[in-house]
Amino acid sequence: MALSQELIDSYRRTSYTAWHKGEKIVVRVGEICIALEKILIETGAKEWAFLTAHNPQSRKQTALRNDQRQEELLRDLAMEKYEFLRGESVADSAEWPVETGALVLGITESAALGFAAKYGQAAFVYGAVGESARLVITDQSH
Repeated sequence: MALSQELIDSYRRTSYTAWHKGEKIVVRVGEICIALEKILIETGAKEWAFLTAHNPQSRKQTALRNDQRQEELLRDLAMEKYEFLRGESVADSAEWPVETGALVLGITESAALGFAAKYGQAAFVYGAVGESARLVITDQSH
């Protein structure tokens, strides 16, 4: 089943946040995040993605299950030597719970897609230096 337009719009109306050296980084789909651009330049990373393992196929899970899945994702990212910043996604609407996530630096879109697929994610947010953040819909939404 394809993602509903309502769910896609909800993803777009979410703040994807992370913290770096005490500074809160806020990414929004369709926008360039200046604070993130500075981090990319500082680290030499060209691309990034915001990933989570919470609520696969956009179906709500228990907090315990989500936390277990998220820790597994973080271990996978660390094993692949990706640098990441812990964060969370906060929907503008209170209808969807806050989800912990990771802002992964230096990851290609295709590699991010692989992690998203492994963890059953219907979509993720991706960007590159000088580009607006964009929502990437995965084939996991079918």
